[in-house]
Amino acid sequence: MRKDLQRLYDSLDAIKPEELRSALRAVLMEYADLLDLSGEKERASTEMAIQFSEMKARLSAAEKENGLLKKENLRLTEQLNLRKKELFGRASEKTSGIFGTALANEVYEDPLSEDLVPGEMSADATCCGTGLVESGNNHRNGGKQKGKRKKDLSGVPKKTEFLLDIDELDRIYGSGNWRIFSWTRYEEYISVPCTIYLKVTYAPVLSVGLEHCLVRFPYKGKLLPGSLVSASILAKIMYDKFVLGLPLYRQEQDLLRNGVILPRQDMVNWITRFALDLFGPVYDRLAFLLRLCRYNQVDETTLEVIMDGRKAGSKSFMWVHTTSELFGGNPIVVFDYELTRSTDHLRDFYLKNGYHGMITSDAYVSYGLLEEESHGDITGTGCFMHSRRRFVVAILVRNLKGLSPETIKHLPEYRSQVLIDAIYDAETPLKGLPEQERMERRNTEVRPKVNAFFEYLHSLDMDDPSYSDRLRDAVSYSLHQETRLRMFLEDASIPMDNGHCERKIRPFAVSRSNWLFSYSITGAEVMAIIFTLVETAKANQVHPYYYLMYLLQKMPNHMDEKCLDFLDDMMPWSETYRTYEKTAKEETFRYCSDQEPVILPKTPRKKDRAS
Repeated sequence: MRKDLQRLYDSLDAIKPEELRSALRAVLMEYADLLDLSGEKERASTEMAIQFSEMKARLSAAEKENGLLKKENLRLTEQLNLRKKELFGRASEKTSGIFGTALANEVYEDPLSEDLVPGEMSADATCCGTGLVESGNNHRNGGKQKGKRKKDLSGVPKKTEFLLDIDELDRIYGSGNWRIFSWTRYEEYISVPCTIYLKVTYAPVLSVGLEHCLVRFPYKGKLLPGSLVSASILAKIMYDKFVLGLPLYRQEQDLLRNGVILPRQDMVNWITRFALDLFGPVYDRLAFLLRLCRYNQVDETTLEVIMDGRKAGSKSFMWVHTTSELFGGNPIVVFDYELTRSTDHLRDFYLKNGYHGMITSDAYVSYGLLEEESHGDITGTGCFMHSRRRFVVAILVRNLKGLSPETIKHLPEYRSQVLIDAIYDAETPLKGLPEQERMERRNTEVRPKVNAFFEYLHSLDMDDPSYSDRLRDAVSYSLHQETRLRMFLEDASIPMDNGHCERKIRPFAVSRSNWLFSYSITGAEVMAIIFTLVETAKANQVHPYYYLMYLLQKMPNHMDEKCLDFLDDMMPWSETYRTYEKTAKEETFRYCSDQEPVILPKTPRKKDRAS
């Protein structure tokens, strides 16, 4: 037994029972207090553990939310920068222009801002001071070419005037004291305001024979009996809206200023009626001929139709089909309106009509599905323009401030863009060559550059944390589309991008920004028909106004014919139409051009002065 315990037992024997009971009670009370304190500590510890767990959960949630907010902030910042670039930046996808935009401080300034000093530009606004390599296909404005003005004015009607007042010259210098040494030639464009007049035609009503039968002399020039519409005024209205993008309400106001009262509802009715009745067969023939071409290009854009039976704000689509940019025949552009962007349109346009050929497009899933369902009849080819555009976006959203030119040159965004530029520099000069020569030069000049581009993409480590999401998207797009993007190397008639089709959509998009929407589905279908005629006419280098007027004048004569062979003469490339346009232009310019060869006047002789 321990000595301290022994001493305690010995001392207990000496303590009185009352004192011992009192001490025991004190000990028990203290023990009870300790138990209460221990319980409070345990409860507090439990509460602290619960609070710690909750705080830890809230911290984890806050960190997760913070990460999402950072990503959202980055996404919105990228969208803001891209939107500013669209509004105030250069519309260029060339390396020099892109990196000049990305490096510039003032490029995103509002040009209407009062704080912007006119003519002031950052030294980084161009690539000239950065040491960055520019594309080798630079076009610089040189001096004026000899004979260019004469060539430019060759198709313009000319009206010659002579500033020669003999009486005034005799008064100033004296009669017989002057002579014409030479002439100084001055040239200027003169604009004559559009003239609209009311043509009144009287057709005789004949009384024939002894019975005096009344016979009305037929008048074949009327498009619509009882209406003021004519082929020329309707062609002008269509031209102003679908070529110049001038809404009908503005045309109505302009006509009113010239004293012509023509409600726009009448214009709408005329356009709708004659587009469906007269232009419909021509539209169908153009679509039929386009499907006979083995190489086509397809794209689509949005269109808002108010009365389409869906909720407000629903987007419809205008599909655009063109013959290939490298097609050697007559180019055709066909617009087709659809409520949706589904594959059903492509099935109806191509599969149901037994199309066999190549279609160049972007990577929209419907094109791949069309290729699968065609069972080998249709082969899709890719678009390098869409591939390049993704790298452009990756460049524009990246902050390049503070980076040296050498560092920028080694960025994946920059190197990818330079490699794509090299492909374009090699391919662009080949567009005008014969197919065989184009194919040979593609193999020797273009193919190595395409191989270099994809080899570089395959070498990139996509797990690198320094790569942006935009860059990963660009690389992923190109690698997934590699087979389609390489297709143009196997066939000389396949273009390397879908830019040709996009350029045909642009006039529609520009006009859409003016008139904003179509009121009805019928109006959208009419729009597709007229844009088809207008853009096909432009693609064949003919004047859309004269082509529309030609159809309005000629088609009514064939509406009862069952044989459609006459439609060959309705095509914009037909010799019949070419002759018509030439004659119509000569008739139009007859009133404002010289009718006889111009002979310079000579100094009048004395007898002529006396007379």
